[in-house]
Amino acid sequence: MTEKTPSAPEFEAVRAVAANPARAEELARLLAEAGCPGAATTDLEGALAAGPRLVLADPEGWGDGGRRALESYDARPTVPPVILLTGADPSAFGGAGSAFALLPGPLAPRRLVAEIGRGGRLRERFRSYWPGGVRVRPGADADRVAGILARTTGIEIRADREAAFLTAVRHRMVARFLPTLRQYAAHVDAGARGAAEVEALAALLSVGETYFWRHAGQFRALGDLLLPEFLRSGRGMKAPFRVWSVGCSSGEEVYSIAMACAEGLGSPSRVEVVGTDIHPPSLARAREGVYRERALRNLPTGLRAKYLEPGEGGERVRAALRDAVRFEHLNLGSDTLEEWAATRGPFDAVFCRNLLIYLTRPACARAVDAFGTALAVGGGLFLGSAEAMLGQRPGFEAVRAAGTFFYRRVKEPVAAPGSRDGPGAPAGIGLEARLAALWGQGLSHLDQEDGAGARACFEELGELSPQDARGHAGMALLLANEGRETEAAGPLERALAGRPALPEARYLAGLLAERGGHETAALASYRDALALDPGFFMAHVNRAWILQRLGRPAAFRAEMEAAMAILRTGPRVAPWLTGGMGWEALLDFVAEAAGEEGGGR
Repeated sequence: MTEKTPSAPEFEAVRAVAANPARAEELARLLAEAGCPGAATTDLEGALAAGPRLVLADPEGWGDGGRRALESYDARPTVPPVILLTGADPSAFGGAGSAFALLPGPLAPRRLVAEIGRGGRLRERFRSYWPGGVRVRPGADADRVAGILARTTGIEIRADREAAFLTAVRHRMVARFLPTLRQYAAHVDAGARGAAEVEALAALLSVGETYFWRHAGQFRALGDLLLPEFLRSGRGMKAPFRVWSVGCSSGEEVYSIAMACAEGLGSPSRVEVVGTDIHPPSLARAREGVYRERALRNLPTGLRAKYLEPGEGGERVRAALRDAVRFEHLNLGSDTLEEWAATRGPFDAVFCRNLLIYLTRPACARAVDAFGTALAVGGGLFLGSAEAMLGQRPGFEAVRAAGTFFYRRVKEPVAAPGSRDGPGAPAGIGLEARLAALWGQGLSHLDQEDGAGARACFEELGELSPQDARGHAGMALLLANEGRETEAAGPLERALAGRPALPEARYLAGLLAERGGHETAALASYRDALALDPGFFMAHVNRAWILQRLGRPAAFRAEMEAAMAILRTGPRVAPWLTGGMGWEALLDFVAEAAGEEGGGR
């Protein structure tokens, strides 16, 4: 006897969609057995244009266009359909980001009936709210969702990401037919079902752009330093070179690491890469290993020919390389993270690029501790170019190579220079001397790309003397160095209004003005920095480039020559100030630039 869903009569327009016609017909039969007959089609956009109340889709074989079509909720004049995704790999549509529910194959009839009924009832109640009634605004309910997200995944919603957070929440509210934030917050906080929703929301908030051979300098450092050391140690004769890729998304980084290691070691069989991510659909796509041109655009031609082959829907990673990797579901906010790191390790390298910037400070610290647990002595921790490890954690040292940096796991803890009993200045000295020491130590931490150490110094400085410009300027420099320029504006304004007058604050004001397109204001701020510190050579350099853009070659040359005169004295070069360039590189850079404009030297 066919089991019927109570709400089946409400579905006047139903579509079964799959790229393969036979699969579309199979889904239509499943719908009919569930008491909800519908038309089979291979045309997703046409099916959606018909204004269906229900779409059952198998996303296998669909590209990004299918995902975008499903996610165009806000452009619909009528309430969206109940979207159910099914199949062995529901990742091509972005998974739960666009679906009411994910139904793994083989599809159980009872589960289909239940989801159709539940979706139909919620959609009917939702009709009166669409489209203008679904409102997502800051407040207690949004804070509750953000708190759950932070507690369960470690993702922090900072001020500069609030708009993106509210947009993602609205997207998921529409997908789930929940018209109010209070209802959505209750849904997110509801046990196992809520945990799945948190993962869907987290996936919408993480950076989706990834491609092969991204930040190639780190792969060069891996091949030039860590792999030769691994071979010299003799471990390469006994075990594979093991790497953990954290937040691996759809697998491009994992396969890039495997390629780099296979090239250095001579064979993929000597490599083992474990990729972890919070988003199951992304992991499913990573396991499939099929990629389109956009993901492959940066991969060197030789590696592409060697490790990929033509496949259905794009190019597929060859079996020998796929055998060297595996993918696992892992939430960095989970209580089991440390246990996972201890049992899966030791690894010879850990890659966690552009993920720590999303985490709360406690979650970031826990993650770095887990990386330390997972890494073998001598192993390397690779972070994103805009990140610095939260605190100079005991047992790590910074290494610069191949135009990039990474952290090496060492046997003995490495104390931050100038520190005693913690990050602050030593007690027992006068207040002004203590403030000056904290300022100097904070800048030193910035030099080492130690954001947490710098923050601790600048926060302590601010607590000891809230009106002192140095605490505010330090926080502004730190935030700007982390790419959080909008947040840096507040403390920078307080630093500029306070005492003592600081060339670093004037320089940062110029930098932010220049990035905002306000070149006249930037020139003035750089000039003010030089008035306070005539040796501030980067102010000369930045003024020179602005003057060049304004068509003033003589003024450009004068500024570059002034910078050259300072650089020839060999001043202290701060990496946070110069983008990591050392003295010799800076000297060559300025000399070449001045020579090009000045007719040669």
